[in-house]
Amino acid sequence: MNDNIRKLEELTPRLPKLVNSFGSGAVAVYLAEQGSSMLGFNLWKESRIAVQRCFAPKGSVLGTHCHDETEILIVYNGRMRFMVEGVEHIIGPADILRLEPGHTHNAEALEDTWALGITIPAAEGYP
Repeated sequence: MNDNIRKLEELTPRLPKLVNSFGSGAVAVYLAEQGSSMLGFNLWKESRIAVQRCFAPKGSVLGTHCHDETEILIVYNGRMRFMVEGVEHIIGPADILRLEPGHTHNAEALEDTWALGITIPAAEGYP
C-alpha cells in the first residue's frame, strides 16, 4: 500500500467532523497530489469555493504548476517555502499567501505544516 494512503488512513479518524449548513458531515479525504507526500482533507466544496485542510510533512515538495482559480493559503502550524513567479515567499503561522490565476508556483515544507487552502471558484480536482 502507498505510504501516502496509509498516512491518510491513520489521520482521517482523528479529523474533526465539519458540519455544513445542511447539517451533513463534510469531511472527505483524497491525496492532494499523486506522488507527493502532501495530503489534503476536503472540508467544503461548492461551485463558488473549495476549502481544504492540508498537511505537508517536512521536506515534502509540490512541483511547479498553476491554476485557473485564485488560491489562498493560510498556515496555522509549521513553515513553507513558496516560489511564485520566481519570487520566494516563506510563510508560517497566521501568514496568508494569495496566488492569482495563472501564477506559476511550487512549494517545499520547511517543517511539518498544517494549512487551510481555499480556491475561488472551486477548482476541478481540488479538493
